[in-house]
This record gives sequence, structure tokens and C-alpha cells, in this order.
Amino acid sequence: MENKSLESVRNKLLDLSKRNSLLNYRHPRVGCIRVIDELPDQIYEVLINKKSFSFIPVPEPTEEELLEHGFIKVDPDTGEKTYEEEPSAEKWAKQLGLETSYDLPVQTGKEVEEKHKDTYLQTLSYAPDLEARLRRIYRKSETAIQESGTNILYLSLGFLEWYESDHTDRPNFAPLLVIPATIARQTSENRWRYFLNGEGEPLQENIALRIRLADEGIDLPHFDPSDDIEDYFFEVESAINQKDKWRVRNYGTVGMFAFSNIELWDDLKQSNWPDNPLNENNNVQKLFGSGGDGSAAMYAEEHNVDDPAVTPLLPPLVLDSDSSQLSAIIDA
Repeated sequence: MENKSLESVRNKLLDLSKRNSLLNYRHPRVGCIRVIDELPDQIYEVLINKKSFSFIPVPEPTEEELLEHGFIKVDPDTGEKTYEEEPSAEKWAKQLGLETSYDLPVQTGKEVEEKHKDTYLQTLSYAPDLEARLRRIYRKSETAIQESGTNILYLSLGFLEWYESDHTDRPNFAPLLVIPATIARQTSENRWRYFLNGEGEPLQENIALRIRLADEGIDLPHFDPSDDIEDYFFEVESAINQKDKWRVRNYGTVGMFAFSNIELWDDLKQSNWPDNPLNENNNVQKLFGSGGDGSAAMYAEEHNVDDPAVTPLLPPLVLDSDSSQLSAIIDA
């Protein structure tokens, strides 16, 4: 069997279009959790050691706090209260002194602030909204494991903001590094608490992005798990410095990504099979229409369903079937 036959099938596993969330992740409002005010290296250290994170919502303001900060006005003469629009989670988080940018802070110096040493991930949602999002992600990721045996939940650290051409202002966001994770939950005070668990696996590169950037003449740096994540981001910045508007965004996102096809594509690389080339493997050859000895693959013959000798073998059918389907029924 020729290598090009296997390569043709292998390349069909790749989707390098913007439909692929590995190249154009849109951060769906209800399909992901975005982290704020955390350090990427500290997050990775917790997950690689198979520890868990709890998700922290923005505390909802009390009436006293709304009065204090001017969201409720009180008429000095009548005592009547006038309610302004309730602050959004982002606006109230700023009021509380949280860093609300989705670009995570960069660690300066060797000393890490105490708030970055815990096992809590700060989000930019009030509790009801956060719980609804986590419930949806939990159910979808669990369903994927039950139906396909594949985990699609990852924590992504760092995104490349890239543009398809110099003439567009619409950015695309592709994850740079991802780590497999799962979400667990337990009841607490009549509500669910959700936890992000690490699987003990190292950060993975985005192979789809590497291939896509190669078409642009850009060699995406390889990530060494022993290096700091922020140092890697600087390397990526250097690799894309000739691209206008392109930049690394220091985002942290818990979301669902389809890596299975990419991993299969990488496994089928000929260089991974030096001692037993796939194109010479008997089973692979049969899949492509030739036997291990070069002869045509063996297929069951179709029965002549109009033959009076065959007709009695056919069971009553509710739906129309072609000859190959009828032959399969007879042989079964």
C-alpha cells in the first residue's frame, strides 16, 4: 500500500478551518469558565499534583453595601429608597478590588502573594450564574466520557490572538497550552459545590495551531514542562513578532476542546512506527483494499436476492433495503 493512501486518510483528521475551536475558540458564555486574578504557574502546580480547585464567585452585594457605594439612594426628607441598576459581577468585583481583566497577572519577583497560594479559582460571575455554567459543563463533559470514553474538558493557559489577514480586525483565539481536567461536585448547604481536578498529566501543546502556523511560515516554540509558563509565552511572542496585531493573551479558561482527532493524527505519523511501518501492516493494508500478500481484500459476495433459492432466506422487512444490506441479513 502506498504511503499517500494512509497520508490522505490521516490528513482528513485535521480541521484547520476556523470551525475548529482549537484555532478559533469563542469563549461561549455558558460553555466555559474564565478565571481572573490568578497566576498560570501556580494553577499548573496544583493540577499537576492531582489537587483540586474550588471555584469562587464574586460575592453578591448586600443592601448595606449598595447603600454605602451609592447604588441605592435615600431621600433625606422622606427616607424613600431609590434603587439604581444593580451592579454587574464585573463592576462589583472592581468595587471589591479584584483584578477583573481576563489577562491574568504576571508574577513579578520571587515572592508570590498569599491569595495566589490557595486552591481557589476566582471567577467573574455571581454564584447563581457560576453554578449554572458549572452544571452545564459538568453534564456535557460527563456525557462525553460515558458515550465515547473521551475526556473533552481542559484548562487552557494562554491564547494566541491571531488574524487571518492584515485586512481584518476580527481576532481569532487559539489555546496555547492545555491540561486535561475533570469537574467533580458534592452537595453543601442544599446546593452543589464544584471542583476542578487535575489528572496528573503535563501541559500539552496545541498541535492544530502548530500546523496552522507552519502554513504562515511560523515555527511555534515547543513547550518544556520544566520551564515557566510565562517564559514560554515570551518565546511565542518572539516567534510572532513580524505579525501585526498578533499577540499572546494570558487567559485561563476551563472549557471543552476536541483533541481526539489531533492525537490520532499524531499517532499515525510514519516516524512513530520505525520498526513496523503502518503501510506494511497486514490489517492496515486490508482496510485500504489489499491483503497482506498484495492481493485484493476479501469481501463477502452479494447474494442474488431475486434468485428463487435465496428468497426464502429473507425475513419480512419493514424498510426498503439494497442488495448489500439484504446479503448482510442473510449472512447474519
